[in-house]
Amino acid sequence: MNQDEPIRNKIPNPEVLPRAKRRRFSAEYKLRILEKADASSGSGQIVALLRREGLYSSHLTTWRPKRAEGLQKALRLPVACPETDPD
Repeated sequence: MNQDEPIRNKIPNPEVLPRAKRRRFSAEYKLRILEKADASSGSGQIVALLRREGLYSSHLTTWRPKRAEGLQKALRLPVACPETDPD
């Protein structure tokens, strides 16, 4: 170690880097992306869609079963009937 060497080179930077915020996607956005992906004729178009939107293929892999699950739940829900007057 040289005495002429400044001390500031040895002190670590105390600044804490901000943690990246997790992106949140609305249900409408997810459905729109899934519809576009399903309408694509080949994997090249899906890759272009993912790149354009800044998404990963894992997003589609996660969203597709959730969409199917949501449709199944919607089909099982009873249709609400308006209450009738007991008179």
